[in-house]
Amino acid sequence: MQSNGVQVLQEVRAGRLFKDASTLRADSRKGLIRVIEREDGLISFQWKERATVQPDCDPETDIITFPGDAIFIKIPNSSTRSFMLKFVEADRDLFFWMQEPRAEDDAIRAEQLSANINSYSPDHAGEGQEEEAMDTADQAQIAEASCTGATRASAEEQAGVQAAQLAAALRSIGMPAGMEQGESDVAQLLSAMQQRRQQLPGPSLSEVLKPEVLLPILQDPTILQILAEHLPEGQRTQQDLENLVTSAQFRHQLDVFSSALRSGQLDLSHFGLDSQGSSVLDFLIGIQERFSQADKQ
Repeated sequence: MQSNGVQVLQEVRAGRLFKDASTLRADSRKGLIRVIEREDGLISFQWKERATVQPDCDPETDIITFPGDAIFIKIPNSSTRSFMLKFVEADRDLFFWMQEPRAEDDAIRAEQLSANINSYSPDHAGEGQEEEAMDTADQAQIAEASCTGATRASAEEQAGVQAAQLAAALRSIGMPAGMEQGESDVAQLLSAMQQRRQQLPGPSLSEVLKPEVLLPILQDPTILQILAEHLPEGQRTQQDLENLVTSAQFRHQLDVFSSALRSGQLDLSHFGLDSQGSSVLDFLIGIQERFSQADKQ
């Protein structure tokens, strides 16, 4: 389904769960999970409130995902319809409770979500959207339901991927199609995903720009002044910058940019760099060389 220039891969009605000490507290609002392929080919996992009056309302949650970043699974040992977007990295997990009418379809919905959020391919970004689109009747139902809470088609009708595609996508991240996720299964799968990420060339920016590296640099008033020019007014103090570089959102954006670099989709010349590589190391070397040349002038 096309919506404002993006390809909607899947939509699932679900509410949010929020951590409250050692328990999860349910947000009573009617919500919608949406996985989209953006115009640039990147995959976004979104959540929005269905009661919003605007048909194309901005999502409250909007996270770009790359293969190996996360999976969507049932919370281990839970007796309720509680699920989580489980990230390989700690402290970034998001929690949800299913609001679709057919509980027996929850497992296939979760498998489809896992497949879709891991479906980015730099070789096929933006291609095959017509083949993956839903039929006209499903499109009409989902368009009517978007941001309104209207009734949607069943999970099978909404599938953003066919069964063969789903199985292949799940196998590519180490998850057998149809598996039941207990704690040992989740641990094994996350370990496989972590190993896959470690096989990627070089470190990510989040591994280079760690808080323990950045915080001492921010003590320099000259550095603080230079960086402050790029921040919104009212958020330019040293404390603001320290809060930023230690936030989960900042770490996530570093990982997103690192994955985009590794995909080969970014031309480093757009950043004024001469490097022709596609790794984080190439990016950092390009920056170093640029400033070395500037110092010689």
